[in-house]
Amino acid sequence: MKSKLLFTAILLLVLSAEAVYSQTTTWVTLVSGTNQNLYSVFFTNANNGCVVGEGGTIRRTTNGGTNWSASTSGTNNDLYEVFFLNSTTGYASGVNGTIRKTTNGGVN
Repeated sequence: MKSKLLFTAILLLVLSAEAVYSQTTTWVTLVSGTNQNLYSVFFTNANNGCVVGEGGTIRRTTNGGTNWSASTSGTNNDLYEVFFLNSTTGYASGVNGTIRKTTNGGVN
């Protein structure tokens, strides 16, 4: 009897947790404003983010991805990763040892 009660309690706990923590998520298409392949994206908060890609492409957003503006990377090499330490300092890296740094949130 104790094991049946324990099983029921655990089952209710699992089902309750699933109901509380499950969410329906819908993916939406965002227009980046470039035809280049994009490889990495990093957001420092809900609004500010950068994406990097082919041919040295760097785009940044300040409104959660609704609009993207071009940033000059100073390279034509493909950039495959982007990472920010905080809201202003970030790094992009790519082929042939390419590393780019920003200290103003990706503006340049």
